[in-house]
Amino acid sequence: MSMKLNIKYVVLIMVLIAVVYTGVRSTVITNAERTVRTMLRDWQSDGIRVAYSGLKQGGFPYRIELSMENFRLKDKAATYDIQADHITLISHVWTPDHWMIHAENAQVKLLDGSIRFTDETLMASLRQQEDGKWVLVIDSSDSADGSDFTLTHFPGLRQKFTAVNWVFSTVLMPDDTTGSNLYEKNIADFRLQLAGGQIGDGTAPHERILGLEVSGSLTGTGLQAWRNTDLRNWSGNGGLFDIRAFNLAVGSGKNTAALGANGTLSLGDRGYPLGSMSVKVQDPTVLADILKSGGLITHGDALNTLKTLPEKSDISLIIQGGGLLMGDQLLARLPKVMR
Repeated sequence: MSMKLNIKYVVLIMVLIAVVYTGVRSTVITNAERTVRTMLRDWQSDGIRVAYSGLKQGGFPYRIELSMENFRLKDKAATYDIQADHITLISHVWTPDHWMIHAENAQVKLLDGSIRFTDETLMASLRQQEDGKWVLVIDSSDSADGSDFTLTHFPGLRQKFTAVNWVFSTVLMPDDTTGSNLYEKNIADFRLQLAGGQIGDGTAPHERILGLEVSGSLTGTGLQAWRNTDLRNWSGNGGLFDIRAFNLAVGSGKNTAALGANGTLSLGDRGYPLGSMSVKVQDPTVLADILKSGGLITHGDALNTLKTLPEKSDISLIIQGGGLLMGDQLLARLPKVMR
């Protein structure tokens, strides 16, 4: 067989592969668009507010992209209200169960607006595992000045909080009721990592967050929504935030303090946090000074007790009735987390 004939066969095979791939991709992206439109209509039928301008295909040849402008998603219980100037759903022909989500100028309100933040660029990864669990990872991409994430509302937050970069990941369990003890049913595992940030202008030691990592799980009988009544039922039925690890470093220069903790949290009758934490403090004296400078601890007896503790001390804290207690001493008053 001549060289020219071999080249013709190779070219023919490549053309056939390209035609088949283009046909398969066209089918996949058309089905994906149909699925997204159906999902959005179903959400609207369930009372969820869905608004967007257009739904356009793109990404040829390597990616499957569906983009929307002026996107808004809000549930009727005001559990979440998510807006973005532009949102793009991204996948590939060979990974139909894995989607990337890119959002620009995102504005997010959670729990009836008690938590609010904005972010210039948000990236998310959503995929379903073979066991039915959904894995969601959200991260805040770095901006030029490293402060594109701004938290303006949070229980107890007096000034805005800006962050360099953060990553939140969660594994959502299948919605079933198997198991002998529903009160211990695992709803989701979660993890939050924060590379650094500041409260206000970050000039005071307590305003500099050097690092934060929180991991744990949400257990209980399930939460269909995050309305006050749902949260009260969840906590009344034994629902818990199981904090497996809480590591925080604050301060600047020599005035730096670090602590690690674990424990459980829930909600009390009047919307205040309820629980207990075991805390290991690297330098209690520095931590006391930082907390005092921020007005976070204003009760003198507890502050003096904290200063007299040796380095690497273990502390047991009780959270109840709107207070943070160390033994029988009140460290600080805590805000309501539920209206």
